Amino acid sequence: MTGALFGFFAYATYDLTNLATLKYWTWPIALLDLAWGAVVTAVSAAIGFFVTSAVTGVRWH
Repeated sequence: MTGALFGFFAYATYDLTNLATLKYWTWPIALLDLAWGAVVTAVSAAIGFFVTSAVTGVRWH
């Protein structure tokens, strides 16, 4: 969940800036990109967590 929120806010910074500055950047593009950013960052964070747990043997709750 933390990874998804981080991705959402990181992509929101980019997308909202583009909405304010680019003529052809539309809300549907921004919303799709926000969803993509949340998903891809959540998946990346989960993979990083599981790899780190496997390598170090440390299990987090």
